[in-house]
Amino acid sequence: MSSPTPTTGFAPLNVSRDTIHGGAFSLALDSASGLPSQIRRGEKEILAGPIALEIGGRRGLTDGASRALAQPKLVGPGRASWEANWTQGGLQLSLTGSADFDGFVDIAVSVANRNSNAVAAGVSLDIPLHRSIAKFMMGL
Repeated sequence: MSSPTPTTGFAPLNVSRDTIHGGAFSLALDSASGLPSQIRRGEKEILAGPIALEIGGRRGLTDGASRALAQPKLVGPGRASWEANWTQGGLQLSLTGSADFDGFVDIAVSVANRNSNAVAAGVSLDIPLHRSIAKFMMGL
């Protein structure tokens, strides 16, 4: 996938440790899961807390989960990407993400049952937004 080139009015991205910086936004990644832990637009916080998976009613990964997180890297001046993989019980989870210069973020998470004895009482994604940011939200 080719990297978009920042257009007039947008700055190139840069990456420092686990944070992607654009001209008007920053996206910090949780080192355990690879999900965003903080999103800022200017001085305004978008998230009220880290984004987390809930598996079987438990928020986040348990202490026994094995993890592999690739630090975000620049694909070009207009895109950064990252990957994370972790196993919890018999569940294998994979995440790929990218952020573009204009603030567009794409995250895909897949969950696979690798153990027929593993049972998940439900898997959901918790995205805690500040009320001042999310005036209206509709779910499927």
